[in-house]
Amino acid sequence: MALGESLSSTPTWSVAIVTTVLVILSLLIEHSLHILTHFVDRRKRKSLKQAVCQIKAELRNLGFISLLLTMAQQPISKICISVSMADTFLPCKEKPPLPTTSFDNVENANTCVKKGKLPLMSSDGTQQLQVLIFMLAIFHVVSSLLTLGLGEIKTKKWRKWEEEARSLEYQLSNDPRRFKLAKQTSFGRRHMQFWSNHGSLLWIVCFVRQFKNSVSRADYFALRNGYIDAHLGPKSAYNFHKFLRRSLDKDFKGLVTISPAIWTAVNLFIFFNAHVFNNHYWLPFIPLVVLLAIGTKLEVIITKLCLKGNKRRVIVSGDVYVNPDDELFWFGRPRWLLHAIHIILTQVIICWAANEPSRIEYMSVHV
Repeated sequence: MALGESLSSTPTWSVAIVTTVLVILSLLIEHSLHILTHFVDRRKRKSLKQAVCQIKAELRNLGFISLLLTMAQQPISKICISVSMADTFLPCKEKPPLPTTSFDNVENANTCVKKGKLPLMSSDGTQQLQVLIFMLAIFHVVSSLLTLGLGEIKTKKWRKWEEEARSLEYQLSNDPRRFKLAKQTSFGRRHMQFWSNHGSLLWIVCFVRQFKNSVSRADYFALRNGYIDAHLGPKSAYNFHKFLRRSLDKDFKGLVTISPAIWTAVNLFIFFNAHVFNNHYWLPFIPLVVLLAIGTKLEVIITKLCLKGNKRRVIVSGDVYVNPDDELFWFGRPRWLLHAIHIILTQVIICWAANEPSRIEYMSVHV
């Protein structure tokens, strides 16, 4: 018996199989997130646990959006617009031919056609938008886990430096009773060069440096000493690595949160996807340019911290101490860099997710 077009003419066993598969997949995803929550809770990383809970909340929000879109499919199809409006701001320069069955047996679409108009969004377009939301949810989870994994890999290297900084050998080699010039330290030799005081050369060197050894061992020790000296005292046995992990967990929570500003950026990205803006020439390069600018700026900040420390103390005792300053960041707001990274990550997710519905649409037209 051939499958019908509605549930009333569809075998019950096929409906039961599809429902069972969907339920099993949902339970597996829920159980995986529960295991991840239990893992971070056992490691006492409260901010990271909140980030995982935030991912769950974002998935629920995307699910509600998909549900509302399903319920509003008929009301949306009743909204009619003129043909001239329907031909504006199209993603492609040439409007692709619609399948012959696109508006067949759709009462609302036929109503708009009789009026010489077109629906605001067809049933196929609504279904493809649901696929886009589904893929957006998947890539949101995947990108979040990938970001977390890369952060763990990076901080694992810093843990070795923290253990070295707390060792007796390091304390003896950096005895406060020993005095030396700041430029003779490893931190000074790395940053106090002929190009450090020239703006254009400084940015060029920092641009290249971000691709290899962006945070060196000397940079870590200098930032560690500066933070401990400013907040706790130079002789404190503070674990700077744990502080960095807590800070990264807190920032990660902000990255996985889809705020109203991010939703605005998503809508703007969808809007500027029209061919009239020639988006293929400039839109894909925005994340790359912003990311390279952020990496270069962070390298410039480390170098300027070294130069400011040298002006304050030409001769240092033990090791280099830097004084962190928010004024070195753009407009004196370090959080703006995190917001820029968040927008970059969101745009990349949308690009990945948008490719899947386009493939589905291509197959539905040509197969």
